[in-house]
Amino acid sequence: MRFPPSGLTAAIVASIVWGLFPAAEPSAAPATPAACAFDREIIAELADPAAETEARLAAAFAPGATIHGSATEPDRDAPAWLAQRVADRAGIGHADTTVNALLLDGDAAIAVWTVTGDAPPENGATPGPAAPRRWEGVDVYRLACGRIAEVWTLEQRIDDPAAMPLANPPDRTCDTPAPTRAEADAALRVWLVDGWSRSDLSAVNALLDPDVAYHSVPYSETNGPAGADDAIAGTRAVLPDLSNTPETPVIDGEWTGAHWRAEGANTGGDDPTGRWATWTGVDVLRLQCGRIVEIWSIEDLSALQAQLEGGA
Repeated sequence: MRFPPSGLTAAIVASIVWGLFPAAEPSAAPATPAACAFDREIIAELADPAAETEARLAAAFAPGATIHGSATEPDRDAPAWLAQRVADRAGIGHADTTVNALLLDGDAAIAVWTVTGDAPPENGATPGPAAPRRWEGVDVYRLACGRIAEVWTLEQRIDDPAAMPLANPPDRTCDTPAPTRAEADAALRVWLVDGWSRSDLSAVNALLDPDVAYHSVPYSETNGPAGADDAIAGTRAVLPDLSNTPETPVIDGEWTGAHWRAEGANTGGDDPTGRWATWTGVDVLRLQCGRIVEIWSIEDLSALQAQLEGGA
């Protein structure tokens, strides 16, 4: 047995019993023809484009490529989005970009990134001098024969990063190889479906490393299962019938992630509105030694807030 009974092996067995997905090993990502292979470094560079790389990066997009941001914003074409990101990065003093996770799997890719640097308060805030800020974001790519056909992108800004430093994930070493596609898919479904849709914290905690780093952007940075437990319990207290549906997972070595769609009615909490909300997000997990050691969770908070407040 490659994993302890409380780990991924148990998750796969439970998922089969519960009917989340068939017992057979999920099919591997379709083989990419050599002529359609995509350079993963392009994905990394798109997290931190500059004026001198803009033209080269623009060539990576297919004609008519569409960029989706928050549901509260209109879609954009690739040149406009890329130009805006170049301008945004140039407007940050002493900008430093880190690609925290990069997954490339067949015709899909995910990049989770962090930018730190100096910037003034956001638009609409009280004017003030530039100060240290942090942006955390995710880009999900759909590829078509070696070019980018579609992008979903979300980001959140943390105005006081010193008050919420990034949690450091543990680095586990063991004799077990990287998870199989079945194991990675099972872990993702336990986290997104059993945890968030069913509030089954025991199933989630069976997979979480004791020192798991949970990046719940922009709410908290925690180590240990308590942070994840509190996030699930707190969200479901406000949205008791929350349902989370993940799309096809993107799996690359230790990493697995998915774009997801959630929905639920605000019938709980201190001042429930009863309004129904549907929103999207992306969660990316890192698996080591049969446990989840790191979670990045970024969602479309603007869309969620607008619906709960009656603006959408």
